[in-house]
Amino acid sequence: MALLLSRVHPEDRPRLEEHIAHGAPPEADHVYHAEFRVLVPNDAIRWLEDQGRVEMNTEEMPVRAFGVIRDITARKNAEEAQSHLAAIVTSSADAIIGKTLDGIVTTWNEAAERMFGYSAGEMIGQSIRRLIPADRQPEEDMILARLAQSESFAHFETQRVAKDGRTFDASVTISPMRDADGRVIGAAKIIRDITARKQAEKLLRRQADLLDQSHDAIFTWKIGGGITYWSRGAERLYGYTAEEAIGRSSHELLRTHHPVPVQEVEAHIAREGSWYGELTHTTREGRVVVVESRNVRVSYVGEIYTLETNRDITARKQADERVRLLMHEVNHRARNMLSLVQAIARQTAARGPEDFNARFTDRIQALAANQNLLVRNEWRGVDMDDLMRAQLAHFADLVGPRIGICGPKLRLNAAAAQAIGLALHELATNAGKYGALSTDAGRVDVCWGTDGDTLNVSWTERDGPPVSPPERPGFGTMVIEGMAKKSVDGAVELDYAPSGLIWRFTCLAANALEQPRTREVELTG
Repeated sequence: MALLLSRVHPEDRPRLEEHIAHGAPPEADHVYHAEFRVLVPNDAIRWLEDQGRVEMNTEEMPVRAFGVIRDITARKNAEEAQSHLAAIVTSSADAIIGKTLDGIVTTWNEAAERMFGYSAGEMIGQSIRRLIPADRQPEEDMILARLAQSESFAHFETQRVAKDGRTFDASVTISPMRDADGRVIGAAKIIRDITARKQAEKLLRRQADLLDQSHDAIFTWKIGGGITYWSRGAERLYGYTAEEAIGRSSHELLRTHHPVPVQEVEAHIAREGSWYGELTHTTREGRVVVVESRNVRVSYVGEIYTLETNRDITARKQADERVRLLMHEVNHRARNMLSLVQAIARQTAARGPEDFNARFTDRIQALAANQNLLVRNEWRGVDMDDLMRAQLAHFADLVGPRIGICGPKLRLNAAAAQAIGLALHELATNAGKYGALSTDAGRVDVCWGTDGDTLNVSWTERDGPPVSPPERPGFGTMVIEGMAKKSVDGAVELDYAPSGLIWRFTCLAANALEQPRTREVELTG
């Protein structure tokens, strides 16, 4: 007996010792019964049942006892499992229902009472179909037929109706129940009310639809993790589909260039809750885009995410860069123009004040004509024919009969247009005062063209009064001989032939002609 007691579980030993010390009570006809746990090797626990009888003498004193000890571990484990199962069924937040293959309810837990509003007494023995909306009745026919074939249903989403007529969304899991011979005799159903979840999903879908309407690229990502949402705007801007983007690091996917290290941006979001700035991304096709990025920390179902909204400002940045370059160009051209006006004024005044106003006005008007052509063409060059006709405008009625214009379609750049335009003005003015256009018989031919890499422009007078070199070179001579040469690194030949003045100008075509634009201004940041 001492050996047995040494093996008894400490929690059961006092009760067993009490049982042995007092024996079986007389009213039990001297029959005793005890159940207790013992510890076997490896600290395993076994349940034992001690049942026997005590023989008494005439004085009702015990003289002998006999009985049997059985191992009841399996039975006790089964009872404990059944007790646990009953507790689970009772305390479950899900409705747990048993039914026959005819759909008759056999079990109904407390959660089913709360969910549907029917008590166990109202439902047990009744058809499960009273819980199913009319338009869902064919589902039950399908479920019962497949249950008979031992099929199960996991998380089948449908709708159910409560006692008060309220219809709600439900997730149903159905498993067949079998008898001892393995035959299907019914089913166990677990029903979960998913109305709140479906409403949340509907709200999220509506919000996602609204986000998808935005032209901005919108996506969410976990700090230190991957993308979890990718809008259609993000698909349009970056070229990656949602399937390709979700799960990947946004910084790696888009090859993000931050103004500060990525770790500092993420730390700022975690600390302050948001970050705003400009980022440079690379699309799937390799195009570099600049975005205005807003990052906000958000919490959803216990998880922390970053909501990133990116607006493509590449075109704006390019426009800003063009404006910056244009302002620089305007400043440069204005300084050059003022220098040119100053030179015109100084050289015109050197000839004497008597006709200063007229001569100065003519030259400024010639300069203005060049400027008008350049402005009209957005400073991208001037067509040679247009330039010729603009500077010969006051001889327009002579163009054709006495002034011949010939040459291919060429476009001068801004510097060449200013220099050659002023030279043509001076040549036309001199021809009208002293040369071929000062008489009724004189003629002028203005021609241009290219010879390989060289641009040629010529002014040839004939049939006018005899000409000779000027005694004192003035501003006109400086313009005719020097300005075009200096502006585009050209060469000027001026021949005062008795038959008429000849002016020839040559330079590299690349220096004077407008070059085609092959690319946009590149972004620098």
